[in-house]
Amino acid sequence: MGRKTKNILISSLVLISLLVYRFLTYPYGISADDFKNVYEPGDAAKPENYNEQCKAEFENNLSFPLGKVSKAVLCKGFFSIDKTLSEANTKRLIEILNDTTSYAWGEIGTFIPDRQIVFYDKENNPLGITELEEERGLQSYSYPYLRRTKCGALTVKAFREIDKLTSE
Repeated sequence: MGRKTKNILISSLVLISLLVYRFLTYPYGISADDFKNVYEPGDAAKPENYNEQCKAEFENNLSFPLGKVSKAVLCKGFFSIDKTLSEANTKRLIEILNDTTSYAWGEIGTFIPDRQIVFYDKENNPLGITELEEERGLQSYSYPYLRRTKCGALTVKAFREIDKLTSE
């Protein structure tokens, strides 16, 4: 076997190993289905009964994500390098996502997320995910779903703050 063939073979093995590693560590493998039936499903929020729905969530201590968060990891795609958010940024992000004033009524087109934030506990178990899309509108969907997030349409102020927290 010639030197050129060996180099091609070694390069191919390294590339395949990197792809297998990324496939195994890729957080987009976590989806909304992983959080179904965690909270009582129910219908999406509606303006007519939004206040009552939110009140019930607060009374039942329902919040996003599902427990004490140890870390939040941002992923922008399969070939991106994941980024662990700082503790302060993670805490503020959770506050924004649970704040009813961070959302506006309405939805803008088809939701195609361009990034995802996965929240983990100290044992590295996923507690929740938030998917974000900027291109077709400032949208965010978090799972497990809470009605306080309305239809997922973020206000400009909330999106800009989330964008800043995830890019620091």
